[in-house]
Amino acid sequence: GATTSSTTIMQSGLISATVTSPEGCESKYNYMVQLNQNPTITSQPFHQTNCMGATAQDISVTANGGFSLDYQWYSNSQNSFSGGTPIAGANSPTYAPSTSTVGTEYLWCVVSDNTGSNCEPDTSKIVYSKVFDAIYITQQPLDSQIVCHNGMPASLNVHYGSNPLNPNSIGVDVDWFLATNPINPTSGSIYVGAGFSFSPPTNVIGTFFYFYIAKSEYYTGPCFEVTSDLAKVDVIAQPTIANQGLGYQTVCQNTPATPLNISMNGPNNIYTYSWSVSTNPNGTNPTANLIPGANASSYLPPTNISGMFYYSSKIGVNAYGCNSVGSNFFVVDVKDSPTIDAEPINYINWRQV
Repeated sequence: GATTSSTTIMQSGLISATVTSPEGCESKYNYMVQLNQNPTITSQPFHQTNCMGATAQDISVTANGGFSLDYQWYSNSQNSFSGGTPIAGANSPTYAPSTSTVGTEYLWCVVSDNTGSNCEPDTSKIVYSKVFDAIYITQQPLDSQIVCHNGMPASLNVHYGSNPLNPNSIGVDVDWFLATNPINPTSGSIYVGAGFSFSPPTNVIGTFFYFYIAKSEYYTGPCFEVTSDLAKVDVIAQPTIANQGLGYQTVCQNTPATPLNISMNGPNNIYTYSWSVSTNPNGTNPTANLIPGANASSYLPPTNISGMFYYSSKIGVNAYGCNSVGSNFFVVDVKDSPTIDAEPINYINWRQV
């Protein structure tokens, strides 16, 4: 056995030491020695990505060796052990990363023996915890429009944003859908296209509701997908005049005329009217003058001046892709009021009777 004052213990067990003085006196000492391996991490933590405010999964380490193990988790804003700071209260094999702040946090765990046995600590690999505040709609698509059959509609566009502090680009894909049930749009919806702009078809007359779903190309989670509001598209027939009313009338001067009326097919609230009048509608130099304030579907022509007057209205449509319509002429023939050119014979005697 060893005959020196110190030795290296290679295995656990009872160790005996005998000390002999120069005079030959002996003292015997027994030591119970327990040897163990340095702490060793056998299961490493994992990376994770979360939405802000979500509940993060616990990250954890598994370790063996040592006698009584301590755990301390560290955090850093850089992917480096240098400059890391211990996280207060994070002293167990598991740790739940915070999701209260957008950005990237780098985490690792140091496992050490707390018995003063001179065991070397072990350090896990660095993992990241990325927190996103991802997709939000900055402007909804046009909520409602009226467009004429086979006309050019207003495009439905995607306007979105994301937090500039997000750890990475999230990449966005957009899919458009036709809602067959506007009360529950995503149920039974029909895919109709992709992209950041969508031109709704107008080849079928009816009322249609569209929406889009924008989602990240790279990540999944509630903050990486957003659904727009519904965009209503009413496709109507091209405008036509249903009835133009009386086309010709004769009226005495200063006698009320019959109003000039136009009725249109389709919803009445989309039409605008501009009435004009002419006394020379078909000559080599036809003329027509807009009538100030005559902007309704009905117009009452004045009769204070005699003559032949030709009235018409140009009908505009407050809708997309619609043709304007012009009425036929309404002819109003204002006759001079009758006058007495000569008194009858014996007029004076007749008046005296």
